Amino acid sequence: MLVRDFAFPGRSPVFASECAVATSHALATTTALSILKEGGNAVDAAIAAAATLCVVEPHMTGLGGDCFAIIGEADGTLHGLNGSGRSAKGANLDWYLENGFCAFEETSPHAVTTPGSVKAWEAMHQKFGVLIL
Repeated sequence: MLVRDFAFPGRSPVFASECAVATSHALATTTALSILKEGGNAVDAAIAAAATLCVVEPHMTGLGGDCFAIIGEADGTLHGLNGSGRSAKGANLDWYLENGFCAFEETSPHAVTTPGSVKAWEAMHQKFGVLIL
């Protein structure tokens, strides 16, 4: 496999027959194609590609993030998944209002949520995935 010089803009082509995968990194695309070749479906491939991107592009994505997906079935049915992080279990609106909070800066520790990507991958795989590794 030829890997491009990431110091320059461009695309990393990865070729396959009978399927298509597009990611921002050749290794993630190759991973997804491998999953499809092993009998996995599009959801299996998408999860594998996302996990690979967490390793090869940690500055762009990561396990500590969120996941949003729209999954289409062959009959045209669409399923939306909101894998955004949740607020802390003990968070209480009244406490914030009583302590003068009406908005949060992006860097505030009160703006942090629990990452939702891994749980979203699990939910997608349980409902739509076919490959068990």
